[in-house]
Amino acid sequence: MSDGASILRIAHPEEADEQSMKRLWQVCFPDDGEEFIDYYFRERTRPSYAYCAHVPKLAAMLHVIPMQFSICSVKDGSISKIPVGFVAGVATAPEYRKKGIAKALLRAAAHECSKNCMALMLSPVNEAFYRNYGYETVSYRCVHTLSRNDMPEGIKMISAGRAHWPSEKELLRIYYAFMAGGSFKTLYSLRTEEYFCKLLNEYRTPNGFAVANEGAYAFGYTLVEEGMAKLILNEFAYTESRFALSLIGELLSSAEIIRIPMTPGVSLPWGSSELQPLNMMCVLDAAAYELMGAESIAEYLLKLKKQGYSAYSFELY
Repeated sequence: MSDGASILRIAHPEEADEQSMKRLWQVCFPDDGEEFIDYYFRERTRPSYAYCAHVPKLAAMLHVIPMQFSICSVKDGSISKIPVGFVAGVATAPEYRKKGIAKALLRAAAHECSKNCMALMLSPVNEAFYRNYGYETVSYRCVHTLSRNDMPEGIKMISAGRAHWPSEKELLRIYYAFMAGGSFKTLYSLRTEEYFCKLLNEYRTPNGFAVANEGAYAFGYTLVEEGMAKLILNEFAYTESRFALSLIGELLSSAEIIRIPMTPGVSLPWGSSELQPLNMMCVLDAAAYELMGAESIAEYLLKLKKQGYSAYSFELY
């Protein structure tokens, strides 16, 4: 690509690029504070995960975080794990947008990741944009907005143990019970106590929180808008509905409004909800289709639905 006398160069970043990458992150994701950005570059990514486009200064970047995902075959019900690269932090400086730079980054990442990953996945901000580059939506979430003022009295009466800062071990227990206990038995990330340890460190940053009771947990951030405290949850998992409702009641004791991502089809006794795309997938290796037991993502999702299952994970980055 030519931009005047400049030629687009895509490469993994060097140590000298980190500060310009952090500044680009701040420009493109202004709601993320410096503490979160420092945490992300310290614990979640590394130079070998990142791709930078220079023209010659930094114009765009993305990160591909290696993960393992569970996948269930619609042919015989067998469970496999597949290596996935999770695309995150796709950012283009305003003056370089609509010049094909993000497209070039996505293609470069897909080419290199095809050596070690069977698929790329991402949580889209713009679903239509990523469809142009081979990504298909595989899961949705329903985001519920709940007000303390409208909360039914009965919710306040549900008790499920004291809400507390969770340990890695109890988070792991609730997570796998949640994933195995519903109709969503495929395309979710495989986690360990070490993974949850890193996740807890994220929510120790300013305005972050992590809370759990005996059978539910929540991660998110506190925002104050027009003098009103709001809790924006990134993850919410539970083993039984009574634990979920009890934790929701606890959360609303410290905020006027909460926004909770939940699986489609789950209803709550109050509030409003909005269906949103959750994760998109781009298959890099045809062997992934063999593990799915289908010839395409569309066929896979259709057969999952007929069998009463669906894909679900959390917003990852």
